[in-house]
Amino acid sequence: MNTMTKKIAAAAIASAVAFSGVASASAATYTVKSGDTLWEIAKKLKSTVDDIVKANGIENANEINVGEKLYVPRYIKKGMKDQ
Repeated sequence: MNTMTKKIAAAAIASAVAFSGVASASAATYTVKSGDTLWEIAKKLKSTVDDIVKANGIENANEINVGEKLYVPRYIKKGMKDQ
């Protein structure tokens, strides 16, 4: 998936949550480090594995590569503070 397609996918995911009880949505860029998992990245950046997979066109969530740049949709629920 090319960079423009990833940006469009991240924007589409962000707009999809506009009326779902989410106060705000954005996308971060994350560079995969040795030992990272999508679950850990999602937890750290307030996202979900499923949304990271969709935003980046990942075919196998268990296979990410060190140095790979991922677009990570981020969400903050209404009434919750960003930590």
